[in-house]
Amino acid sequence: MQKPDLTYLAARRQLNAMQCGLFEVGIRDGKTERMMSRAWNRNKILSSIAWLKQVNASGMDVYVRAALEGSGLVLLDDLVLDTVERMKRDGFAPAALVETSPANYQAWVRLSENNDLPAPLMTACAKALARQYEGDPASADWHHYGRLAGFTNRKPVHVTADGRHPWVLCHEANGQIAAHGAKLLCEMQNFLLAEEAKPKPAPVIRPRLGNMDAQAEFTRQWKALIVRYGENIDSKHGLNESRADFVICRNLLQDGYTPDEVAAALAAASPNLSTRKKGHEQDYIDRTLLKAWQAVENPASSPLLPGVFQGS
Repeated sequence: MQKPDLTYLAARRQLNAMQCGLFEVGIRDGKTERMMSRAWNRNKILSSIAWLKQVNASGMDVYVRAALEGSGLVLLDDLVLDTVERMKRDGFAPAALVETSPANYQAWVRLSENNDLPAPLMTACAKALARQYEGDPASADWHHYGRLAGFTNRKPVHVTADGRHPWVLCHEANGQIAAHGAKLLCEMQNFLLAEEAKPKPAPVIRPRLGNMDAQAEFTRQWKALIVRYGENIDSKHGLNESRADFVICRNLLQDGYTPDEVAAALAAASPNLSTRKKGHEQDYIDRTLLKAWQAVENPASSPLLPGVFQGS
């Protein structure tokens, strides 16, 4: 009797839970860090499992996301299990929960069965959820890749002492709509409409003080965070490294440093950047700077919504 293909079964379980008519499969080369993208439906992905296993074994990572705008599905990245349990209690149980490396999770949250929602609305929902549950802010938009279960995580940082790569595991896959998904969509729609109606204030740029260069100031602020939160900043403290980078970049922009200076400081002084974001450091720097500048231009654009996040 032929053994079942565990990769096929894991991928099918996740794809069934995501419930997208069309997916994009991302295949990232571990050597060049270039991402190939294929727009495939569920059946095409499953019929291509053998080929995907081959490219994964050769050093490539395998990702997936909804292909079409407004799929009703958002991704929260870089979660711990305690946070996932809190999401469930608050009415935001994941439609699919994927362990991407040991004790690190991605949650796909379905907010609506409607697959024709505006991208800005879905991005706003993703950002609100990421803020509330300490997800990676750089991954909070309507169209972000998550890992596909059944394949191995090829990042060198996760290689075990015996040279093995961890498997990406799909732990939960009920495909259900989050109980408070409609409420969040309504809240964020009202928020976006209100923001659109507001006159846009000029950015608040403080006078630049002293002669400290941007890299030295970036390092000083990181050291201050370590003093406050301890050497191992992580989501248990309500802060992670990506969030810390964003906050410091925003502070430096407000203090009058130029975007080029801040980008150079982030590249040179963010701890473990080359390991955390190996192969796509520049993309991470560009996205972090853009989000930081948007926060400077419109400081009211990042609300927490306590009415949504009080649980059921």
